[in-house]
Amino acid sequence: MIAAPLRTPALSEAALATRGSGIRLAAELGSRAFALATSVLLAAGLGVRAFGVFAAVSSVAVILAELGELGLQQTASRALVAGTFSLRAMVRARLALTVVLVAVAGLAPLLARPDWSGVLPPLILYFGLSGWSEFLGVALRARGQRIAEALVLLALRAATLVAVVAAVSAGVSLAGVAWAHVAASVAPLLAAAA
Repeated sequence: MIAAPLRTPALSEAALATRGSGIRLAAELGSRAFALATSVLLAAGLGVRAFGVFAAVSSVAVILAELGELGLQQTASRALVAGTFSLRAMVRARLALTVVLVAVAGLAPLLARPDWSGVLPPLILYFGLSGWSEFLGVALRARGQRIAEALVLLALRAATLVAVVAAVSAGVSLAGVAWAHVAASVAPLLAAAA
């Protein structure tokens, strides 16, 4: 007698949600570990004064980048999963907001303190590009590609860590470290878009 092939039951919605949450949690933990390592390396490599400037400018830049997206990230999280807005419409809105963000980054040196003027524009761009990676990660999650979303988040933080290691090792200026952040955000963004 030939045994019937074993069949695995389809995953329930609860199992799928739990699996998705576990993947997201692992990605967040890994991402935070990379971010912590990057901060520790920056503090050690830049010195107290330069790290203080970098931290202060980063705080302002992340706020400006958040203002530049007008809550679109939170809307995308719900709308793409629920299907109330298309990805194409959300991308168009995000592109329009990115144009505004680039303009703000261009004007930032005129409004910033002199010691911030070379650092603020690239950090605004970095947080804006990072937001794009996270936005596209949400789109991947909405399409059921939770692992791809996790890889995008991890790639962004890992690339930032590698770029900071290279910049600090080379002894570049504070502005150079900020531009290294921008360079690090490009590859994960392109991977998420693909």
